Amino acid sequence: MSKVIQIAIREYLYNIRKPAFLFAAIGTPAMIIGMWILLFATVANPSERPPVSQVGMVDLVGIIDPALSIENTEFSFTITPYTDEASARADLDAGKIEVYFVLPEDFKQFGTLPIYTYRELPNDFQYNIRQLIVGNISAKSGITDLPLSRLMDPVVDTTYTILNTGRTINNGGIVFSFLAPFFFALLFWLAMQTTGNLLMNGLVEEKKNRIIEVLVTTVTPTELLLGKIIGLGLLGLTQIGVWVGVTIFALTFGPRIEFLSGLSNIELPREMVIAGLLFFGLGYLFNAGLLASVGVVAGNEQQSNQYSALIMLPGYLPPVFLIVEFISNANGPIPLLLSMIPFTAPFSMVMRIGFGAVPIEQIIISLAILLISTLIVSWAAGKIFRWGLLLYGKKLSLRELLRVVTSRNVMYATSATLSESKGAEA
Repeated sequence: MSKVIQIAIREYLYNIRKPAFLFAAIGTPAMIIGMWILLFATVANPSERPPVSQVGMVDLVGIIDPALSIENTEFSFTITPYTDEASARADLDAGKIEVYFVLPEDFKQFGTLPIYTYRELPNDFQYNIRQLIVGNISAKSGITDLPLSRLMDPVVDTTYTILNTGRTINNGGIVFSFLAPFFFALLFWLAMQTTGNLLMNGLVEEKKNRIIEVLVTTVTPTELLLGKIIGLGLLGLTQIGVWVGVTIFALTFGPRIEFLSGLSNIELPREMVIAGLLFFGLGYLFNAGLLASVGVVAGNEQQSNQYSALIMLPGYLPPVFLIVEFISNANGPIPLLLSMIPFTAPFSMVMRIGFGAVPIEQIIISLAILLISTLIVSWAAGKIFRWGLLLYGKKLSLRELLRVVTSRNVMYATSATLSESKGAEA
């Protein structure tokens, strides 16, 4: 066990300094946070444009009374009414007004509002025109018990209580709660992809440099395999921990910044985090066994990356392409089936838990299937790993790998012994 721990520590410390891991663990979230901060800053502090002072109006419906004083509303412009568009256009061309808008005869039916100008308008100009229209309509309709701000924005804050999960989502957290399952699944896939590639490329590199031949003189293949999987698994958890820590930090301290105050309405779903960690752990062990099996017989990094894609993508693509099914009915037959298949279970179950209330017995069954599958894959991977450690430059078929798995005694294979066995079979 001490050798396994030593190998795990070595794999962790060696790979945590690699640029590929640092970019995946730190660079990617830093880029995402930077883009979010830029987006929030842009939305919260839009570029100001000079206000307008003279506005023309062509009201063909008779809705707006320019002399009407609208309570709690002050406009920075003066409205000049026109009977037709030609007169308004002439004054606009002459510079007497800076902009004019038209309420066409079909305004009540279609709500179109054409605006004409030669300059960029202030960001709040359209909102002011809407206030003007709503204020006039409410005054003429005798609506006096509601302020104009409530008429303009009837619903300020909304909370959604999902009764079958007990989770309450406020207005600001709706979008995050909708996107969180998808991004959590993406996060776990990225962690698996990163650690899986490090595992396979490390094996290819050690075989290429003949380091494997030295290692097997001091440790057993089982110890070597366990040490690599444990070390890189901890590396994947480190990556996830960085991402989750950054998310918690942003949700905790972000609201203290003025233009990030909207983050105060967002809550991180705890059950999704817990389920994600459980399924990531088993999903990583399941995929690591498969990756180690093909990685140990891969001839070069190009082959190892191809094998990695063939193993990882089938587990992630079906939930992504069928995300509408998860959103509309998280407990439907397709999401249920995908959450029970070992390849797709880690991503599918996290998305199901995020989008709905999954019965606890289904979560237990999914974990049990994934655990049994992981044990089977680990057993088979151990045999293939031991057999293929000393093989170089040989393209192996699936039939040969199945023969190794079903064999009772598995010894190191070399190019020479492989050729001899093929000759004997012939």
